[in-house]
Amino acid sequence: MIAGVFSFSLSMLMVLVARRLTELWWFTWAFVVASAGSAMIAGLNAMFGPDGASPLVWWLFAAASSAFTLGLLAGLAKTGTERPAL
Repeated sequence: MIAGVFSFSLSMLMVLVARRLTELWWFTWAFVVASAGSAMIAGLNAMFGPDGASPLVWWLFAAASSAFTLGLLAGLAKTGTERPAL
């Protein structure tokens, strides 16, 4: 439940930054760091988590976070090539 609220709030911030991307381009890297950090922590928890617990959910979370990270990086790369640097 808490992760859902966090994800919803983070997506609202992403929309806010996307509307003013030319001024807040540096803030987009915070979303990449948050997504990559989540993927790394979930992956480590899946590999070295408590014994006897199923790591399936952690692997799914790590895979989804990795996919979001790659999507964010691809979007930033595409945005960076569309406009000339000032």
